[in-house]
Amino acid sequence: MNLKVLYVLIGGVLLAVVGYVIGLIIGMNIGGNYFPDFEFMSGRGYEATGYIGGIIGAIIGLLIGILLGTRFSKKKV
Repeated sequence: MNLKVLYVLIGGVLLAVVGYVIGLIIGMNIGGNYFPDFEFMSGRGYEATGYIGGIIGAIIGLLIGILLGTRFSKKKV
């Protein structure tokens, strides 16, 4: 496996996990305080918005991780 591909993969996966956790916490906070009656994926209130926040956070983290991984691989190798 090429080293550049490895940087992109590690950056994408690592920041996707971090983005998921941060999005989950923010989504749960918003749902618990502002949308207690919201329903999504058989969850209600903070659970439902936590699911949505986790999904959005993982996608954003993945994209940022891929961009940073490509930028880092260009500098290093």
